[in-house]
Amino acid sequence: MIGIKLPNHKNISLKEIKSYLNPKKVFFSCDSSKLLVKNNNSVKEGDIIGKDNFDLPIIASISGKIKIKSNKNNSQITVINSNQEKKYNDDVNYKHMYTKQEFIKILKENAIVGMSGNGKPTYLKYKNSKKIKTLIINGVECDPYSSSDYIIAINHTKEIIKTIDWIMQILNIKECFIAIKNNNPLEKEKLLTSADKYKKIKVIEVPNLYPMGWEKVLVRYIKHTDYKNSPLENGIVINNISTIFAIHNALKNKKPLTERYVTFTGNGLKKPCNVLVKIGTKVEEIIEFLNEKCDDVIYIENGPLMGEEKDLKDFVITPKTNCILVQKKYKTEESLCIKCGKCVDHCPVKIAPALILKYKDNKKVINRLNLNKCIECGICNYVCPSKIDIRKIIKERKK
Repeated sequence: MIGIKLPNHKNISLKEIKSYLNPKKVFFSCDSSKLLVKNNNSVKEGDIIGKDNFDLPIIASISGKIKIKSNKNNSQITVINSNQEKKYNDDVNYKHMYTKQEFIKILKENAIVGMSGNGKPTYLKYKNSKKIKTLIINGVECDPYSSSDYIIAINHTKEIIKTIDWIMQILNIKECFIAIKNNNPLEKEKLLTSADKYKKIKVIEVPNLYPMGWEKVLVRYIKHTDYKNSPLENGIVINNISTIFAIHNALKNKKPLTERYVTFTGNGLKKPCNVLVKIGTKVEEIIEFLNEKCDDVIYIENGPLMGEEKDLKDFVITPKTNCILVQKKYKTEESLCIKCGKCVDHCPVKIAPALILKYKDNKKVINRLNLNKCIECGICNYVCPSKIDIRKIIKERKK
């Protein structure tokens, strides 16, 4: 089994769930040619303000007045809150089973995307597949600190199971596996209890290893098979827990993806917690709401290994923002590679990070080292005794 065991640090954010659904402003970015609103327009929550590069709607997450700053190719859109949040009816009856075409249309119109990883439109997974045999729900959440999927699985278990059942009926999917770590007994108990009467839905425990949540590893572990580019090649679709919950809100309540749970955690915070926030909210505003404003910290989006450090002033919540890691600043001194081979031994895609580092400026050699197979998991950085940021170098060379 490929992977390493990491300290989880998840329990520190599980004590409290908060909501911050009335931000002063929200921010979006859009190709200027795909902008559908004008400066000083008024919009309501749920209105389409533009389209993204996948032709997916960019949806206003609050009601308010539009302010636009444009350059040649890109427009920065600000919605100034008018305090007229739309109330979605949680009691809407799911009156009939949708057809596949209706299902795909709902996913697209409500801007449902993968809420971790690359954030691509979810409807494409279902639209482009002729026959889906297996649905895998990724509840592994293997990156340390993040617990946003976990709290949804615990607190909205019935909604998750019911939505899985709807998807399976709509698309005639024969089997579903919900993958969770083997160190989460409460999550297992709740999911097993809710899934008990659904014979085609199975809860699978996977080893507490990183990066067990990577799609290829999940497919190998659960289905004992492999694929070249996409799980769809083998009739498999994978969604994570947060995405399934967003699909539930779209199918049952006609609610677009305008909010999500985000884990705010790390040793730079006094009281780590999970927060339900509007898409487009500035992280700085949420930090102020949490009364956690502090100096000498760094802000990382989506965990310590796969995440990216962000400037707080420009840091905005997107649909794929599952965790904000706030860590006290510390100094690391990088030294020369000692050729220990640890990065090679632990690489889940079996490339040679040390060789990529050595030949980083030699294009002919580097093109033969399969660096495009890198999933940017950050294990090479974690195991490197010389504290070299190999992941950053590989990312730059991939571009």
